[in-house]
Amino acid sequence: MSRRSIRTGSIALLGACLLIPATALSDTARQSADRAAALVRPIFDGGGLAGLRLGQDERLVTRVLGEPQTIEPSSLGELVLSYDVAPGLRLEAHIGGGAIQALGLVATGPAPARSPQTARGIALGAPVASVEERYGRPGTAGFWYASEGIAFNVEGPSATVQSILVVPRGTAAP
Repeated sequence: MSRRSIRTGSIALLGACLLIPATALSDTARQSADRAAALVRPIFDGGGLAGLRLGQDERLVTRVLGEPQTIEPSSLGELVLSYDVAPGLRLEAHIGGGAIQALGLVATGPAPARSPQTARGIALGAPVASVEERYGRPGTAGFWYASEGIAFNVEGPSATVQSILVVPRGTAAP
């Protein structure tokens, strides 16, 4: 084996070693940016939020947002993947049958972080009275609007909106 081929092989190996961590870093940086962008993308009643859509392949969630902080059972699917997208704000993707079944934003602190809005202008931290004002009186207990494909404060009552959940239109409350 010649010195030149050894040197060429060494340079190629060094380049590969440098490239692999850079690729992993760029994925992490991209996923962090996508998590931050979840705060500015609109919420579509019955459609999606944070740039994700109901019905999309579940692998898209981890491709876009990375590995979740927690994975737990879901009442709206098989599993819920949870991501802390900002201080005081958690994004949840409910997965079932290999697809996104529901998407939610949850305020996790005393004062919700900035939040995207629904088409009717409701964001985390908005007074609950504004939900009824813009969506009408809900047909069931709580703030579950099956015909619109959206629910608010599914975790329990509050004076302000603490969670927004997007589900397919016509989905009954669990």
